[in-house]
Amino acid sequence: MARIRDFIARTEFTQSGIARLGSLLSQVDEVTGDDDGSVRKDWRFCKPAQVNLAACVLEEKVVTPGTTVTAVGIWDASRGGLVPKHGGSSTIVTLAPGWGAAMVVSARKRPWGFLVFSILWAGFAHAFIYVVLKAGR
Repeated sequence: MARIRDFIARTEFTQSGIARLGSLLSQVDEVTGDDDGSVRKDWRFCKPAQVNLAACVLEEKVVTPGTTVTAVGIWDASRGGLVPKHGGSSTIVTLAPGWGAAMVVSARKRPWGFLVFSILWAGFAHAFIYVVLKAGR
């Protein structure tokens, strides 16, 4: 908790929120398109006085030296590593614990989650359009 309080005290946050969604999306694109290797932006979505750390669930993920991980992203030979953007393509570079068979199992699970999400999202979009059209009559 002390480390979190210290981080909040010494970090200059960019105020953001739903009202600034367009600005937020352009900032995300700007941060991930940067060539310096760092992908970081500190946003605050509420006023500092509204932050109640006791009510928060805080989680930290640490990759210790020697841990086997798999990094997935777009490889750029000229830069010698994974990059968030290359040509017209862009992706989020992900880091997952394990390698080999564990990654194959993970990759096989992922499409089903995307399928379920897509069906739910399409259903929501169609329901919204139906309600709007029905209300317009």
